[in-house]
Amino acid sequence: LHWPLHPHRLISHIIVFPMMPSSPTHLEKLREEIDARKRYITSLFSAKDRQQIADNNEEEYELIMEKQRIDSVVREHEAIHPPNTEECPICLETIKITSPTSMTYFGCCGNGCCNKCWEVTQGDEGVDRMPTCPLCRADFPRTDEEGAHLIEQRANAGRSWAQAELGLCYLEGNGGYPDLVEALKWLQLAAGQRNPYALYILAEIHIEGMGDLVEQSDTKARSLMKESANLGFLEAQVRLGVMYRGLVDMNRAAYYSTLAYSQDRHPLAGYVLGTSFLMGLGGLSKSLHRAKHYLEEAAVEGGYMPAYADLELTLAELRKGHELTGGKSYRGFSFSSIKWQARNRMISLRPPFWFHEP
Repeated sequence: LHWPLHPHRLISHIIVFPMMPSSPTHLEKLREEIDARKRYITSLFSAKDRQQIADNNEEEYELIMEKQRIDSVVREHEAIHPPNTEECPICLETIKITSPTSMTYFGCCGNGCCNKCWEVTQGDEGVDRMPTCPLCRADFPRTDEEGAHLIEQRANAGRSWAQAELGLCYLEGNGGYPDLVEALKWLQLAAGQRNPYALYILAEIHIEGMGDLVEQSDTKARSLMKESANLGFLEAQVRLGVMYRGLVDMNRAAYYSTLAYSQDRHPLAGYVLGTSFLMGLGGLSKSLHRAKHYLEEAAVEGGYMPAYADLELTLAELRKGHELTGGKSYRGFSFSSIKWQARNRMISLRPPFWFHEP
């Protein structure tokens, strides 16, 4: 055989030969088989069933996307505002301080450990509990007076948790009459160390004011609440979301409600998010499936009464999109049953103390 040496002649020889049609690959055959099976399975279901399958898939997709959105908001927030954390000296885990009970503190040494380690050291119920501190081995106080004296010692030593606890005791008058001057003194000392609990209490005080001692100031209250919320304090994030919702600043309301919901699926935070998705507010695109998810949790699981009306509205809009449900229910939710649950809960349940009407 004689092969041409010149590259152009080589190309011309190659082009002369006709291209043979390629046979279907294995993947193409597999795709055709899958499509054929899908068409067969689809033919087995009624139009109503097919709509139900489509709704399930769409809701699953929406909730996956929502989880990604929440994770993104939390990451960006913690990159700008590192959360308030402490290391447990027993298990060496880093604990986020999101509430006054995130750690168990001891007045004897002033240190604390995570709640899991505290439960382990205490053993099962019915068994003699450890009578000494798991960190310094000092005996626990036997009376409330001894415990209060130890907390005061730790507060004087500069422990912010003890200062906040002591300030709250003076504010509520635990063990005696309230002393508002002493309460403000210790709360401000703790807030000076950026204790999120003390910042939250001071914010609540500024919302109502305290006579001649503290002037009522919504601006000061929001500033303190925001500082506490940025440190990761759950109740401050929930309260701030409601405050911004009242100011019709829905972007910030949705932002802080997202942070609060990420921690504890708080029903009030879920309500703010649900209504935001229902109406497409706060920089959130309208999503009836996400609105239904949040409002259902807030109403049915959290017992928050205003969420029932918005849940009913959400289901009505979902029903409007596909009339195959017959106009009576959507995915097992009967509108009459929703109204009955709301009426029944109104009679039998009182909202928890931390619920604030938006």
